[in-house]
Amino acid sequence: MPNQRHARFTLPAVLICFFLSGAAGLIYQVAWGKALGLIFGHTAYAAAAVLAVFMGGLAAGSAWLGRWSERRMRPIAWYGWLELGTAATAAASLAGLGAVREAYWAAYPYVSGHASVLLAVRLIGAALVLFLPTFLMGGTLPMLVRGLARDSAELGRRLARLYWVNTAGACFGTVAAGFFFLPQSVCDEHSRVRSPSTCLRGCSRFVSRVARKALRRCLDRSYGRSGKARAFF
Repeated sequence: MPNQRHARFTLPAVLICFFLSGAAGLIYQVAWGKALGLIFGHTAYAAAAVLAVFMGGLAAGSAWLGRWSERRMRPIAWYGWLELGTAATAAASLAGLGAVREAYWAAYPYVSGHASVLLAVRLIGAALVLFLPTFLMGGTLPMLVRGLARDSAELGRRLARLYWVNTAGACFGTVAAGFFFLPQSVCDEHSRVRSPSTCLRGCSRFVSRVARKALRRCLDRSYGRSGKARAFF
C-alpha cells in the first residue's frame, strides 16, 4: 500500500516535469536555430546543423544512458539530475555559441577561399556545443521508464504515456518559442535587433521557474524530505 501511494503521488509530478522537459527541449532547438543562423548566415545550414546534432545527441544519450540506467538505484532521482544537467549545459551553450562565432571570425582570413573548411568549422563547433545538452536530454526517457515501469505489464502503458506527454510538451514549446517568445524578444521597443540568445536566456528562466517545484517534488519523493535534494533549490 505505501508503494502504491508513493507511485500515485510521484507519477503526476514526473509527468509535469516531462511535459516541461519536452517544451524546454524544443524551445532550445528553435532558439539554437536562430542563433546558428547568425553564424552560418544561411537558414538551411543552420536548421540542418541543429536537427542533425539534436537528433544525434538524443539517439546517443538514449542508447548509452539507457544501458547505464539499468545499473542505477533511484532512477527517478537520476532523472532529476539529468534535467538539471540539461538546463546547466543548455545555459552554457550561449557562451559556447559565442566562442564558435569568434573561432569562425578568427579562421576566416586564413581560409576564406575554402568554403568547405569554413563550413566544417561551423558544423564541428556547433556539434561540440550542442551535443552535451542533447545527449543528456536523450537519457531522460529511458531513465524514467526504468523508474516507473516495475514489470513488463506496465512497460507499454507507461512508455506510451511518457512519450505522448513529452511530445505534447515539445509541440507547446515549438509554438511558444516560434510565435510568442522569439517575436517578443527579437526587437525591443526601439526596434533594435537583439541576439536570439536573449530569447534563450528568457526561455530558460521561464521554464526553470515553472519546473522547479515539480522537479523538487520528484527528488523529494525519491530522496525523502531530509533536505538532501532541497539544498539545490
